[in-house]
Amino acid sequence: MKYVQEFRDAHTAKGLVREIERLSQQLGNTAEHPLKIMEVCGGILILFLIWH
Repeated sequence: MKYVQEFRDAHTAKGLVREIERLSQQLGNTAEHPLKIMEVCGGILILFLIWH
């Protein structure tokens, strides 16, 4: 499976977590107004990009 090894690399995963935390703070993530992150499959993502 492609990219599985990248997700098993603890250093890379921790870097991704830090980046998500940084971006969520920039977007105004608070306890009163938490951000919601949705995972989308490739097909849905392509349709979204085409429609917008």
